Amino acid sequence: QLPVLDNEMFHSIKPGLSAYADYPETAGETVRMLLKVAKKTVPRVDWKRTPLVLRATAGLRLLPAAKAQALLDQVQHVFDESPFLVPDNGVSIMNGTNEGITSAPTSPFAPVCIVVLKVSVIHEAHR
Repeated sequence: QLPVLDNEMFHSIKPGLSAYADYPETAGETVRMLLKVAKKTVPRVDWKRTPLVLRATAGLRLLPAAKAQALLDQVQHVFDESPFLVPDNGVSIMNGTNEGITSAPTSPFAPVCIVVLKVSVIHEAHR
């Protein structure tokens, strides 16, 4: 049986990650603020099984590779400190083809937290 959508939350912060190209630590602080929102939305008992994923978009693709990587590394560090499940390749730049399609690795057994300098938390109730 498929899970039933129990709760959905969307929160965004502007500017996007690429605005912090010269200050990657600031990007990390912004992501930490978004994770606070996720922590308030996802029940604590589900944190360790809730995948946390960041798919950066065109802003990062347009940056010099070293600056984009510094931002991704900072986000990865913040994610690794979080109580959420961080899958392999959980932090990356989305290719242009997939950018128009909002997709995320989902499982019928776990809620998902997607971050693209916004937090979208979809919490699924399991029966």
